[in-house]
Amino acid sequence: SGAVVLVIDVSGSMDDCAECGGEWYHSQSCTHFGQVRDSQSRIAAAKSAAAAFLSSYAGTDASANRQLAIVTFAT
Repeated sequence: SGAVVLVIDVSGSMDDCAECGGEWYHSQSCTHFGQVRDSQSRIAAAKSAAAAFLSSYAGTDASANRQLAIVTFAT
């Protein structure tokens, strides 16, 4: 059993590139090219990490008492 709170930043900067931090276009040193796409954003990386954590945290024991809250913030 356990309890977890995930706090996720959903501010505008989460639309920036997860690798180089580029707001609209990637920096020249970034492995991506051109305009920042949604799939390359910080929020996409955060969602992917949250989903992986939740899958692991849920486990396979249906009788386990696990509690979860997700809190978002933007400012």
